[in-house]
Amino acid sequence: MFEEKNRKYKLSSKTGWATSVKNRHGWYVGFLETKNDVWFFATNLLIEDFKRLDLRKKVTLEVFRQKRVI
Repeated sequence: MFEEKNRKYKLSSKTGWATSVKNRHGWYVGFLETKNDVWFFATNLLIEDFKRLDLRKKVTLEVFRQKRVI
């Protein structure tokens, strides 16, 4: 699903959150289009607090920044 577009990239993604007896998993999957490439990603995090689900996207985009993709 299209999520956001700016001058550096276009982002399409899907999020999810599942709970079990032991863990709560938050995931973020999709693709990021830059001028020269398309990058596919799947991020899975253990997230204990529902209020921290924003970490899925924040962590993913920070990795792209550190790798100098965006």
